[in-house]
Amino acid sequence: MVGPAEFFEVAEYKLGERFLRDGYVIQAVEDLDNLERIRRVVTVAASRHLGFGSDEPDVFLNHIHRYVSVENLNDFRLQVIDNLNVEPSYGRDITRLLATRSLRWSAMS
Repeated sequence: MVGPAEFFEVAEYKLGERFLRDGYVIQAVEDLDNLERIRRVVTVAASRHLGFGSDEPDVFLNHIHRYVSVENLNDFRLQVIDNLNVEPSYGRDITRLLATRSLRWSAMS
């Protein structure tokens, strides 16, 4: 069986380790306009699901843990993903961000 260290590139594995250790990763992004557009869409979807929101994605998203309980986290996550799936270009935009390796989301278990 292949383990995570053999499956991911070294940089990806280290990024995943940082996420598991710290609970978050802050990483530079090359296409900031694309990221900001996606963040606005996520903020609107999350706001709609919660019944309130903010015009400032940074503030809202950085404090989302205050508004979503552990019990409701999966439903919340799925609702946001459903909103992203409505517009096909969002998936391409996220893929484009990931493909540049400027932003990688790795799940290691």
